[in-house]
Amino acid sequence: MATGACGINCDVCRLNLLGLCTTCGSGTSPEAEVKLATQKRVLGNTCAILSCCAINRNGYCLRDCAQFPCENHTRSTYPFGAPFLEMQHRRRQDWMPRRDPLGRPLQVPEALWKTLDKKDLPQLSALTQAATTPVRGSKRCLAFPFMDLDLALDLEARQLLVLDSNNSATPVDIPLLTLLVLTYFGRVDRLFPMGKDLISTKDMDQGNYFSGPQELIKEPLMRRFTANSKGLKRVAATVRAKAVEYTETAWAVYPFPRLAVYYLFRGLENAESPRLSILFDRGIHHFLSPPMVWELVNLTNARLLSN
Repeated sequence: MATGACGINCDVCRLNLLGLCTTCGSGTSPEAEVKLATQKRVLGNTCAILSCCAINRNGYCLRDCAQFPCENHTRSTYPFGAPFLEMQHRRRQDWMPRRDPLGRPLQVPEALWKTLDKKDLPQLSALTQAATTPVRGSKRCLAFPFMDLDLALDLEARQLLVLDSNNSATPVDIPLLTLLVLTYFGRVDRLFPMGKDLISTKDMDQGNYFSGPQELIKEPLMRRFTANSKGLKRVAATVRAKAVEYTETAWAVYPFPRLAVYYLFRGLENAESPRLSILFDRGIHHFLSPPMVWELVNLTNARLLSN
């Protein structure tokens, strides 16, 4: 499919069909180099969008650029108008899944909060590396990084908060994230080694859960990062992932300081045979049930794809 860096699909454009215009290609393609050189020679200047993608080694604005929609788009009506860009901006902010594997709206049971009410927070802090620093005056609070987000769980106010660089707190209205955080902190009761004994979903208790609609979703990640290892490296740095040596391209993503999801890519630069394995430390099934592992991967995937 001939798609330009801006997102226009040239295969469905009549100008391309009639031979009046060729595709710009992705920002990393040979077609982009040819188009930019032609624009410079014929027009005396180049397309700001295509040039930006080529300079920053982004294939496509909509898929690969963390700054989209940027001024290159908002200062011009080409190729997208304001309503489309506003929709893109709004929906990109709401990156968290909000439904369970069966499509039902997620709910946060009060019982999960009550379970944490009984926990010894200093002990929980020692097990999870979460800090017990008070937030907004709350004395029962756990603060921790969730990938690139800094979160705090206020047990007194029954709220999950996101902290900014000034340590100001804003309530998070994302049921799945709250559900996952409460479940993890409510069930963790021991330490397990990390990065030593990795398992797939097939190795888990009740591993047959991960089939059909509950199979871990990998295809969007492969579309985003195949032949784009530089883009993956940039995203990994953004979400505070750590490189690991299990394959030529492998990253440990940390939704919690003591819980990791391992993304092992193989053949990423070979568009014909790329593969992705998603693995976990063996101890994960002590903290999270198969449905919650499925939701956890949806969250980490969404965060990788939204940056």
